[in-house]
Amino acid sequence: MKLAKNTHHSELELINAIRAQTRQGAETLYKLYKRNLYNVIKRIIFDEKIAEDILQLTIVKIWTSFDQYDPEKGRLIVWMAQIARNLATDELRSKHRQNAAVTDRIDEAHKTLQIVDRAVFNMDRHDVHQLFKQLNSDQTKIIRLVYISGYTHAETALTLGIPIGTVKTRIRAAINILRAYLSGEIILPAR
Repeated sequence: MKLAKNTHHSELELINAIRAQTRQGAETLYKLYKRNLYNVIKRIIFDEKIAEDILQLTIVKIWTSFDQYDPEKGRLIVWMAQIARNLATDELRSKHRQNAAVTDRIDEAHKTLQIVDRAVFNMDRHDVHQLFKQLNSDQTKIIRLVYISGYTHAETALTLGIPIGTVKTRIRAAINILRAYLSGEIILPAR
């Protein structure tokens, strides 16, 4: 079946070719509508690579769910554009959720750094010196390397000759002790 070009009749032929799952139907669908669908997606997703990926997903979804298209309810391009919009919007929401999760982790790290800042950078206070005495020597070394000397976790692991996971575990344990102290859960003996 050879499809006519740029007429209402060609849209009907395309619909029939897609329903019949012909190769020519798939090729024509892509050739005729890829630019329009890409433009719909690009208005929502600004990243070109992601927009191209969404375009491919849109074509596949159109192809695999074509039995849902009803010509009585509207033109083919309108139905396809809605699929493109929905997939692009879903992607945007997904990215927003991922960014929110990253932001939450950054916020938690920032809170932890504030706790460490209050404890470590007020070293002139006797009670903080006392608090550091509550940490074991391994925790104290790591806290000093990471938060005072500015070493990365990997540099600290290399310097101390221990796995990076051990560095992170010891930091977490030390920070929990500092957090407990600063929140008043740990009371150090008076001088």
